[in-house]
Amino acid sequence: MRITADFNAEQGRYALTAIEFRAANGADIESATLRTIAPQRIMRWTLPRSFGVNRRTASPYATAFIAPDTVARDELPEPTLEDVAAVYKLAAAVRDARATAVAQALGVSVRTASRWIARAKDEGLLSGGLEERAAIREEAALDELWEIDESGT
Repeated sequence: MRITADFNAEQGRYALTAIEFRAANGADIESATLRTIAPQRIMRWTLPRSFGVNRRTASPYATAFIAPDTVARDELPEPTLEDVAAVYKLAAAVRDARATAVAQALGVSVRTASRWIARAKDEGLLSGGLEERAAIREEAALDELWEIDESGT
């Protein structure tokens, strides 16, 4: 199998643009086999490896996101906000649902994962913390005010 993924700097993520399959030993590629292919799982597995991310270089929870079947949950340390940020960033890069990815990697509910993500943002480990969100709301309010003035109402 060969994949091509292109990075979109504006969106801060990779887009899977091509997948090529070759059957081994002259076998047929059957439609049933093709239906089992999950492009996002391919991206999740392949992309970190292309950057040299492995068990020695990644957070254990990032490893749980990349290859969940290889992690013994009972041996994982207590998760940190850095772990949350690592999984969140990997999920964003491969266009995966971020809160769901954090929840699955940490073995918690999506609601709990969302609270951890908010804390990581507030600590500045991820964009979108309290100050950034307040600035965005303020900018949106000013834009709305400008549009009202612009329309003459």
